[in-house]
Amino acid sequence: MTGATLQAIRYQRGSLEIIDQLLLPHETLYIPISSLALGHDAIKTMKVRGAPAIAIVAALTLAVVLVDSATIASGRLSTAQGAVSFIEESLEFLKTSRPTAVNLFDAAHKLAKGVQEAGSVASATGQDVVDKYLQLSERMLEEDVKDNMNIGRFGAEFILKVWKGGDDLRNPDKIAAIVVGADRVAANGDTANKIGTYQLAITARYHNIPFIVAAPSTSVDLNIASGKEIHIEVRPAVEVTTLRGPVVEAGSIASNKDVIFKTTNHGQD
Repeated sequence: MTGATLQAIRYQRGSLEIIDQLLLPHETLYIPISSLALGHDAIKTMKVRGAPAIAIVAALTLAVVLVDSATIASGRLSTAQGAVSFIEESLEFLKTSRPTAVNLFDAAHKLAKGVQEAGSVASATGQDVVDKYLQLSERMLEEDVKDNMNIGRFGAEFILKVWKGGDDLRNPDKIAAIVVGADRVAANGDTANKIGTYQLAITARYHNIPFIVAAPSTSVDLNIASGKEIHIEVRPAVEVTTLRGPVVEAGSIASNKDVIFKTTNHGQD
């Protein structure tokens, strides 16, 4: 299949939409992000996933807020220092959405540093600081797209190099490799990712196939020596007890429903 591609993030200055990944693959729905609260919620509830994408959505959420008429009218962007303070406070709030994703913290640090430098110029205005933020965040989006393309290209080249099952990677009874993402990679290579990653690693080892972590360099945290220092986010239990998606009934797909699994003890709930 060639041609069409799915855009996870739709952005133009003043407007941001993201695909609700909770509905994939059964439904493709773009949701608008127009406030810090909506951006924070989209990240926290995992409507957007993948450490690099989390960072980009956070950065662009604030970019949208900075050009919103209500923000401008509040007067917080009227001076350079006021704009710097507003941006720093907003980034700190967005960082609380996903504490495990190092990309989010790295992006927030770079953005804050950039606007601090812009605001330190004697003649700087609030608009100068906002313009600097918009420039930096929009450049991050461009670089993220390039990173994704490179990860795909390098990964495909590597898999083809180590593939032992013949020329066709689409053999139905053979798996060429298992590929996962990463929320954070420690200096020694330890990796933290979603629940289920460990089981996939064991499966790859058992079947003697490559286990590949696909991540940009921004996912590597050289400030921590090993995975023991990675802060693990505690998620709500409902995320592993409830599945949400289309339910097949009488040969047709019904509307989205929640399926809740209950544990039993000697025949009793």
